[in-house]
Amino acid sequence: LSALIDSHAYGVYLYRVTNSSISNVFVDTIRSHSYGLYLSLADDININKAIINSERSHSFGIYLSYSNNVNVSESNISTQNIQSPGIFIRRGSNHQFKDINIQTFSTASTSQGIRVSNLHATNRLEFENATFKRINISTNAAPGVYFADHDTNNITFIDSYINSMSNYDILSEINNSDMRNSFINTTFNHSNIYVDAGGWLDFGWHLEVFVNDSQG
Repeated sequence: LSALIDSHAYGVYLYRVTNSSISNVFVDTIRSHSYGLYLSLADDININKAIINSERSHSFGIYLSYSNNVNVSESNISTQNIQSPGIFIRRGSNHQFKDINIQTFSTASTSQGIRVSNLHATNRLEFENATFKRINISTNAAPGVYFADHDTNNITFIDSYINSMSNYDILSEINNSDMRNSFINTTFNHSNIYVDAGGWLDFGWHLEVFVNDSQG
């Protein structure tokens, strides 16, 4: 599937869809307010080998809203302008992301690599149980990973790389210490993170060691 998208349009639009698979997708959004992949109330979706390029403002790479059990793998996402996150997640659970490259080139702070945020202030759990594995994120002026000030729980980054040229690599505004999100074997600038005073993030590194004992 290949698509060249004008303004206020979608490369792939899934609404109230279940048990579907999409592969080998190329989307280039050339106007503002567009979406490479848009999923709303979509469950049990597999997306493999997607290439998404968003050139104008307010254009999202992948937008997930009220969806569950979405798996995205072997994909490349780039955005060029303001208000254009690579991946935007608004409520949902049990997502799996792996082997994804994300680049945002905007000089504004609103084009995060990955943004987890509800659009309306609430006091309920918004997003939980997701794994991001082997994710490479590079941003210009926006946070690499941004958790907005809503409850997000049990999100784990594994074997990933996060780098923002002029903002936080990781920015968490979650102010609930019961929400536990983790970064395991993930590379980032340790002095370039922000965690809200009432929040918590877990960081860990695992070293693989081979021991050869000639004595048995």
